[in-house]
Amino acid sequence: MGYESRAVAQGVERVVDDRISTLTEAQRIVLRLVWQGFESKDIARQLGVTHFAVNRRIERAIEILQLRNRKEAARALAQHEGAMCERIAWEPIPLAHPGESPDAGASAGNGRPGFPWPFATTDRSDGLDVPTRLFWALIGIPVIVMLAWGIFLSGIGALDTLRV
Repeated sequence: MGYESRAVAQGVERVVDDRISTLTEAQRIVLRLVWQGFESKDIARQLGVTHFAVNRRIERAIEILQLRNRKEAARALAQHEGAMCERIAWEPIPLAHPGESPDAGASAGNGRPGFPWPFATTDRSDGLDVPTRLFWALIGIPVIVMLAWGIFLSGIGALDTLRV
């Protein structure tokens, strides 16, 4: 690369760096997750927002940075933050607060923590603590089974009264 093309590239980097400072924190978070290799739906699930909101943030960031696509925008932010060597797509980044389960967060984006299920869900492995396991094993699951059995017997009783 000649002297002139290096100078032009450095000038472009400075302009992009100036534009990066105008990105919102939400746009930066989404671009960091794009750089980590996550798709919009995965990002939305992790942040507790819709994938439309994620796509809007990405599109707005692309407009601000005046780049062509989401990967270029994510790369520009990573270069700006010095994270070029930190991209490992298969290593998940922690998004939950300390002591909070990874799926804690709004199921509908309302900001309330989610309920820990006693089995693995699509977005996390089964990482329940001992008291939560005991609750589910001794109280939760038997109560659910009894309710289901009661509903079943109630339906049978209703059908029996219809027969008469």
